[in-house]
Amino acid sequence: MASGKGGVGRSFLTANLGHLLARDIGPVTLLDLDFNGANLHTFLGEQATRGGVEAFLRGGVPSLAGVVKHLAIPGLDFVPGPLETPQRVTARECTRLIRAVRRLETPWTLLDLPGDAGRTVLDLFMAADRPVIVVVPEPAAVENAHRFIKRVYVRVLDNRLRAAAIRGEEREELLHAAAAQPPERLLKRLEDLETGLGEHLRHDLEMTTLYLIVNQVRHRSDEATGLSIKNAVQSYFGISVCHVGAVPFDEEAWLSARRRHLHTREAVGDDLAVHLEQVLASLVEGVELVSARQATPRVQLL
Repeated sequence: MASGKGGVGRSFLTANLGHLLARDIGPVTLLDLDFNGANLHTFLGEQATRGGVEAFLRGGVPSLAGVVKHLAIPGLDFVPGPLETPQRVTARECTRLIRAVRRLETPWTLLDLPGDAGRTVLDLFMAADRPVIVVVPEPAAVENAHRFIKRVYVRVLDNRLRAAAIRGEEREELLHAAAAQPPERLLKRLEDLETGLGEHLRHDLEMTTLYLIVNQVRHRSDEATGLSIKNAVQSYFGISVCHVGAVPFDEEAWLSARRRHLHTREAVGDDLAVHLEQVLASLVEGVELVSARQATPRVQLL
């Protein structure tokens, strides 16, 4: 679960989707990987505790299983994130973390990532089976989402260049060019550089699928935000985007977070919970959710 910026409800969604996943589908582990300021515990009604991911990364425990907290909610486990000071994670530590996540016993894992687009965030994001971007229908958030996706595009290019043994100054110049020119021009340039290289990158981009959640929808016009992002990304970058749903704004969500309660646990069956259930089903199945209008939601959009 990534966003490219904070304040879009990423942690709220991680906690509540995790609860629904544990309740309806199977055991799940939630990992707070916000190295800039972990706070997923507040949405779970837990107290801040030391250890967790930080203890694993610093070699205090041999596996993530050693820092997992079993919550009172059946089927829901939690690994706390770093507290107080920002944590710098090296590439080697990130690789070790990804491997450790895949060794967890629970069949499902949700990662709450920092609200930025640094190398560690991109590595964790792209290692996921369902890399999810959370956005709210506001210009700044949409712009940050596009910026984040552009970083994903550059990372896909970087991986292809490394596979083609293109390194050094030539690789750096191509990565710089990717940020400044349209993908189609870059694809042609790569094909001129080495026959098949451009087509390989095009295939890599087509095989990259991102999952999009639009949060805090207030107006019917906000429903179009997801489709707009999806169409823009697919037509420009050639990256597939699966729009798994829109989540309506709800004052009760803010109140539940303030009370440090899981909304889906204390407000079973309300409009917001129903929408979250629909989003989770689409996310697990890897399919797009029909629009809120087609789904005939009980929530009254303005």
